[in-house]
This record gives sequence, structure tokens and C-alpha cells, in this order.
Amino acid sequence: MLFAARHAPVAAKGVCYGRHDVPTIIGPEVAARTILGALGDYQDRVTAVWTSPAERCRLPAEQIARSLATPLRVSNDIQEIHYGAWEGQTWETLEREHGDRLKHWMEAWQTEAPPGGENLGDLDRRVRRWLAGTVSGDLLVGHAGVIRALSVILRDLSWEEAMARKIEHLEIDIFERSTLS
Repeated sequence: MLFAARHAPVAAKGVCYGRHDVPTIIGPEVAARTILGALGDYQDRVTAVWTSPAERCRLPAEQIARSLATPLRVSNDIQEIHYGAWEGQTWETLEREHGDRLKHWMEAWQTEAPPGGENLGDLDRRVRRWLAGTVSGDLLVGHAGVIRALSVILRDLSWEEAMARKIEHLEIDIFERSTLS
């Protein structure tokens, strides 16, 4: 089993933030307690807590690892997809200043990348590389894009199906994979 929880909701409405560090609307202590509560009886099965370097993930992950007395592991491979030059800009600004490029990316989102950013293939490769180093009982405190990639990799969903899934904040998604030892 691999457990995954998305970070707390962010205070960045209308912003293209991907890897851009943005504040959450609740503190890391509350986020950690909420994730631990969502784990319920599975808390005893957590062997390590993984997180991306983004504070919205890392800060609650640090508290969860301390609470469960398990190792904390930070990996760049589980960062959110990188929007390159668009990071930190509002979608309104992107539409106004880069309308044609934004439209092209939105029409070809499965293969194209924003200027200086990543495409889904890049995200998929990073998540697969990280997944190869995980074991049963690992908990990911991460991003919607990474959890969607896990759905493609471990549940054989198409990217269209994965993108249609709502990834709730601070809830646990359990992934089964026989090769996770």
C-alpha cells in the first residue's frame, strides 16, 4: 500500500503556481492533524513520510513524521509539474499577455509544456523514478499532479480520466501495487 494526501488548500486563487511556493489557508499543524485523522487505523502501517520540498507539503509532512516517529524523505521527483515562465502569474495575465501560447498549451496539454516548463511525460518519468524507491506503507504528502500521475501509473487510468478525478485536499488516497514490498 502507498498512501497519498494532497496538501492543504492554498491562498493563491487564480494563480498558476505549480512549483511556486504559495501559502496555505490553514497552518501545517492543522493540516498534519487532519491527514493523521484521515489515516485512521492505517497510521500504524506508515513506514516513512515522503514530501516535495514545497512548504505546503513539507511543513505538515515534517510534523506527521515526528508524530509517527518515522523517517521524513524529501524528493524533488515528487514536486508539482513545473509551469516554467508562467509560475506565479495569474491566469488572467497569462491569457492577456500570452493568449495564443496559452491556448495552444491548453489544446495540447498532454504533450506540450509551458515555456521553460514540463509536460506530462516529464512528470510521469519523475514520479516513476520516485515510485521505484518506495515501499509498502510509505505516505506521500504531495500535489494533485503527482497523485494524478500515480493514478495513471498504478491504476492504469488515462490522463483524461486522471485529470477528471477531483483530488481532495488532506484526504487519503490508497494505492495498491503488488510490487511495493
